[in-house]
Amino acid sequence: MASGQWIELRLLGVEYHGNETNNQFSMWLTDGFGNPNVWMDTADGIATTGLDDVYYMPIGGHVHMNWGFTSMGIYDVTFEARTYLANGSESISEDFTVRFGVNATDVVPEPGRGLLLMLGLSMLLGRRGRRRIRG
Repeated sequence: MASGQWIELRLLGVEYHGNETNNQFSMWLTDGFGNPNVWMDTADGIATTGLDDVYYMPIGGHVHMNWGFTSMGIYDVTFEARTYLANGSESISEDFTVRFGVNATDVVPEPGRGLLLMLGLSMLLGRRGRRRIRG
């Protein structure tokens, strides 16, 4: 890696929720001729050291990445991000998970959102009920 300011995105894990047996994840860019440059791929396991399953991007950069999944279902992909600054300092994020739904039409919203929706509806209905009683 060259000197300067960089962001490192490291793949830590992939959890699959679905009914298929072939459930792999990959992330790649293509060159000007359409050839893939694979940065992350679970088909060969997930590297814990080295440059496999890691993507480097200059701070302030802009990239259109390709994300691939082999099966329909839900994929929880966990990453760690690090920043490397020109002064030599570095910062490491807590692990974070991004959820992808691949043709997953039966996904249930997470409990927090459903609870808020029910609470909002009950308040709205309760408010309408009070208006009828008073009026």
